[in-house]
Amino acid sequence: MTISYLREPEPRRTQAELLLPGIYRVVANNPGPLTYHGTNTYLLDHAEGTVVIDPGPGEDPAHIDTILAGARTPITKILLTHAHRDHVGAVEALVAKTSATTFAFRYPVEQGFHPDVPLGDGDVVADLDVLYTPGHCSDHLCFARRDGIVFTGDHVMGWSSSFVAAPDGSMRQYLDSLARLLARGDSCYLAAHGPALHDPITYVRQLIELRLRKEADILSAVHNSGSISIEDLLRISYPKAVEPRIRRAAQRTLLAHLIKLRDDGTVQLLSDLWSVSR
Repeated sequence: MTISYLREPEPRRTQAELLLPGIYRVVANNPGPLTYHGTNTYLLDHAEGTVVIDPGPGEDPAHIDTILAGARTPITKILLTHAHRDHVGAVEALVAKTSATTFAFRYPVEQGFHPDVPLGDGDVVADLDVLYTPGHCSDHLCFARRDGIVFTGDHVMGWSSSFVAAPDGSMRQYLDSLARLLARGDSCYLAAHGPALHDPITYVRQLIELRLRKEADILSAVHNSGSISIEDLLRISYPKAVEPRIRRAAQRTLLAHLIKLRDDGTVQLLSDLWSVSR
């Protein structure tokens, strides 16, 4: 199946954009095939001071300056949806300028990063419910407001489907996390890349269907080949993945599918070749 992904003009990077009452966005200058226009840093008005979600990469001091200029009150809290470098890279510089407290999953994937306050599923921070949503990576969190707005990080993005970064990421956990969001029935997703998603329920259903269809296609390719390497399977399953970074992401997502199929008892890996389980 195909999904009608969302597009938006390249945003202005030198000012905070008001998205919704009390929610501002600053887009980092790190565009690319996996980041779209760049990492979305969100600034939330809160009674205890401005809350920053995903400060972004650490290579652009101008992005830090824009965050500081866009905050209407002192920045007191920094929340991470996950600890990939395009999200956590700017934390150190922002903390140095604000002395804000950092919050992230208790076991971050980025070695050397340790949040001041480790988070787990069901916690509440700055009136946001913490949802543990592993899949894209093992430390992924979403932050949900009680009014139906969810900050979804890289878990659900309207501009593209998420890649599942196996072996740390898990396709089974990704699908389970999508099902969890689907059951909540929220009204708006604000992702770490790309525009706001205002019909998230329909979109999440499409994402689940897309992944299950891809899984079926992969299983069919393994069955038809008898036995096949992951490199050959990549050429069959992701023929358009030729740009190096996209190819690496596709290979890791393919591996995530294969690991799930193996755990389901459907395929097996013998001597670096995948085949249907007997």
